[in-house]
Amino acid sequence: MPSLEAQRSSIELALFKPLNFKFLKDACWPLFAVLKGIALAFQLSLALMSSSRADAIIVQNPPALPVLPVVVLVGYLRGSRVIIDWHNLGWTMIVLALGSHAEGLAGRAIIRICWFLEVWSSRCATSHLCVTNAMQAYLSENLGLAATTLHDRPPAFFNSASSTRQRHDIFVRLREV
Repeated sequence: MPSLEAQRSSIELALFKPLNFKFLKDACWPLFAVLKGIALAFQLSLALMSSSRADAIIVQNPPALPVLPVVVLVGYLRGSRVIIDWHNLGWTMIVLALGSHAEGLAGRAIIRICWFLEVWSSRCATSHLCVTNAMQAYLSENLGLAATTLHDRPPAFFNSASSTRQRHDIFVRLREV
């Protein structure tokens, strides 16, 4: 197994700034969402296709769209394994974002499309990781996916803020950030 330093030298970062359609967000949210999704899919595709071929692409979910379908497609085209690191379900984030609009016909259609794309993409992936046994069980029972649970653990230098004063000091520092 190569050392961590040797592995770091083989990791490639491709940073890009998402296009901004802020002027549309308030005026016409559905159009904003579609344009932003298309722009992000294009930018991500370009970034992944212009980098050197990776043995594996690890992607965190959420965000599911447009990330998962793009990564699956690029992985297929370039012969890279796709590993999804599940932290939540992307389509459930869409339900929360839509709020009361999720109950309408258009909202239900959007949610169904998002669910379908997330499930299709996940079934095309090579491997799955998750951070809880509950997510592992959900993925197995509802999507037929075998995931490996890797529990998140804080570094050793983390300790809990046990006193009210310590918690207060933390929130004061966070407010300044």
